[in-house]
Amino acid sequence: AVVSTQSTGVAELLSHDSTLSLHYGELVSKQFFDNLAVEINETLQETGLLPLAQLSRDVSLPVTTLSKELVPRIGGIISGTYDKKTDTLFTTAYVERQPAKLRGACSAATRPIQLGKIFENHKITPSLGHNCVKEMIASGRLQGQLHGQSNNPVFIPGLYTAAQHQWADSFYYQNGYLTMA
Repeated sequence: AVVSTQSTGVAELLSHDSTLSLHYGELVSKQFFDNLAVEINETLQETGLLPLAQLSRDVSLPVTTLSKELVPRIGGIISGTYDKKTDTLFTTAYVERQPAKLRGACSAATRPIQLGKIFENHKITPSLGHNCVKEMIASGRLQGQLHGQSNNPVFIPGLYTAAQHQWADSFYYQNGYLTMA
């Protein structure tokens, strides 16, 4: 009978106060999520990125609830962007630094290298990095090609390809043949 009375009381509160909502048995106010958004924004500005999974552990709310309540606050209380694919919040500055880091790392490569290694070594977020490399190659800002698996392709620098072609041409002109293996 107590549970029934509590459920009736909660239902009555929810019907009379639109700032309250029920999340997994917890009665939560809109102000709670506003305050949480302020704290998240402070952390986000310090770190550059914030996975909702990490936040979920910290505040004991599911990722789905956090994304439902926080995404509408992006551009307002939260200054940043949201990657739905990885459930991660990013600052604009963090997102803007990724292409520069990638361009530098890929331009310095002298032999084929897996993008995953570049992402790992330079702390680049893979979900942002894959498309960025493709766009830079397509626009000509980065010389090279991507080959292999879509989740961890190999970047083959333009310098490497040119050196391979130069070696093959040189060998052919000096020896008059080229072995095809």
